Amino acid sequence: MRTVVWLIAMFWGIGQNLPFEQLYVHGINPGDFIFLGLLSVQLTHPESRVEFITEAERLWSLFLLIAVFVTLTAISSAVNVHTWGLYGNDIVEMLRPLYYFLLVVFVSVNTRRYGISLVVAFLSGILVSGIVAYLMPSNPDMLGFVVLWNPNVVGNMLAFGALLASLLIFEGRIAAASLFLFAFLLLSVFTYSKGTWLMVILGLIAFVIALHEHSGGQVRRVGKRILVAGILGLILLGAAYFDELYELVRFKIATTQIDDSAVEGSTTAARWGFVKASLLLVLENPVFGVGISNYESAYDSLEHVLGNDYWPTDNPHSAWLYILACIGIPALFVFLGIVVRVLAEFNTRIPLNGRSRLFYIGLFTMVLFLSGSVVLHVLTQYFFWFFAGIVSGWQPSGRDARLFAAQA
Repeated sequence: MRTVVWLIAMFWGIGQNLPFEQLYVHGINPGDFIFLGLLSVQLTHPESRVEFITEAERLWSLFLLIAVFVTLTAISSAVNVHTWGLYGNDIVEMLRPLYYFLLVVFVSVNTRRYGISLVVAFLSGILVSGIVAYLMPSNPDMLGFVVLWNPNVVGNMLAFGALLASLLIFEGRIAAASLFLFAFLLLSVFTYSKGTWLMVILGLIAFVIALHEHSGGQVRRVGKRILVAGILGLILLGAAYFDELYELVRFKIATTQIDDSAVEGSTTAARWGFVKASLLLVLENPVFGVGISNYESAYDSLEHVLGNDYWPTDNPHSAWLYILACIGIPALFVFLGIVVRVLAEFNTRIPLNGRSRLFYIGLFTMVLFLSGSVVLHVLTQYFFWFFAGIVSGWQPSGRDARLFAAQA
């Protein structure tokens, strides 16, 4: 049973981030089918069923927020069906948060059973997707570096993986945490994404805080050796490729092109165009927006208004803007309430005190905010909901358990 649970978590870590479309049906990956099969079997056993239902009841407030969000999404689609239409895939996307609630409960239950090993499985999935994205033969070369396949999306997962790896330190898994962190740091270079680089740096800071606070700053001998070797390896790689890295950073800064328009290639202007368009769309219907999956059509209708800030897209490259424009202001507040609830529970779980706790929670908050500002995946992918399940079921062990008990 534990192996199957671990396999499901690994598939969720991979998510929809493999370049093989035949693996996915309306955004559903093989891990979802295994999960639903296992959950169906478990719910036929009285003990497992009671355990699952008890955990779901404990997470009632989260379910209520998700149910309100889904209801607002459904109303939004109904209100906009005559203007922008309704597609079959909209139903899947509309109900997906309810599925994610089942995921949260499942992860929470199995975290209580098996501990934080589920994080190892999830991070292994992220690593698999990152390596596959790097090895794709169609990847272009730029300034001497390969560009990862789907770099913004994969980069987002690498960044959150670097952050999530720091949790392993509280369970004494220094070696595993270090290996994942260094792998994600290395792969993130090839995303060419400034957002990914910033989030990875924040994850590295969280790692350092957790490492410093764990067991009075002491680490296991094997973990310490791996940590030192990893640091030296990164320093040597940086020194060996210093000129290429310098040109890479300089190139990315140049592409920001603050004074240029979107049609001239400025990424800043393009994102500013997404912001302006989203605000204009929500002003037309502040309560229910334009309906999910209608962003592209509604955005294109504003091309003459946006002028040089227009850049063709099917989404605003931001979960927050997507919810705001497509589902409305109330839905955005509800979803933010979901995020705040998870972070508030995390604040009661993490075995840190004082400023360390404040900084550590702040780093998770910043990464989630940045992630939601550059891609849709806080809403549409597994990582936030998996994190919510880990937070709900995590009970730190050893010295950290005593600290956790003192805080509870």
